[in-house]
Amino acid sequence: MFRFRSAEARGRTRRLPEPFLRRCVYHHIVFDDVLLEKIVEKCKDLYEGLNDDLVALAVKRFLNLRDRDLRKIPATSELLSWLKVLAKALGSEPEVLREKLADPKRLKKLPYLGVLLKDHQDVHELS
Repeated sequence: MFRFRSAEARGRTRRLPEPFLRRCVYHHIVFDDVLLEKIVEKCKDLYEGLNDDLVALAVKRFLNLRDRDLRKIPATSELLSWLKVLAKALGSEPEVLREKLADPKRLKKLPYLGVLLKDHQDVHELS
């Protein structure tokens, strides 16, 4: 009966039609560190190979990025994807990875930053 359609906005935000919005249910989930820790813990099998210290360090850098004035703040899904990428890269360069994650002042030098930041202007302005 009902058909849902999606359209690619090509990087621009478009307002959804009012009739569609009237049929939506909104639920705002407040982002907090405790909830994030629970989600990261529950999804541990996605990034097995990363030890708890590296995961904690990655989450800390993720939260540092969220505190910045960015056009598109990274969400939990970006964090989980980033942890997966870090776990894959761990085998090839464990010490380099740890070193890059350890320095809170070098957010632009975070490994695989493109997984977290989706806006090229955010990457450029991060330095």
